[in-house]
Amino acid sequence: MRNITVYTVKAAENGLLTKKGEQVYTKDFLNVDQAIAINVVTGDLFPSLMIEYTSFDYMKICLQWRDNNKNGVYSEFVQPKHTIKSFLYYLLR
Repeated sequence: MRNITVYTVKAAENGLLTKKGEQVYTKDFLNVDQAIAINVVTGDLFPSLMIEYTSFDYMKICLQWRDNNKNGVYSEFVQPKHTIKSFLYYLLR
C-alpha cells in the first residue's frame, strides 16, 4: 500500500453526507508484513475514519470505517477509483 492517509470524518452541511476532516496519520509506504494501529471511538451510523491509499495497481481507494453497535462488527465501505496510471497498468499489463 502506498500513500496511506487517515482522516477524521465531519458531517456535511445538510447532515446526511460525510466529508474528510483533519488528517490523523500519514505514511508513504506500508509493506506486506507491517500494520498500523489507530485508537479511535468508532461511530454507529456515520463513519468515524476515512482511510485513503493507493493500491499496487495504482487505484486510489477510499475506505470508510464504522461500527455496528447491534452485533459489534466493524464494517467498511470501500470506494475504489481508477486513475490514469491504473488504466495504463491494465491496458499495458
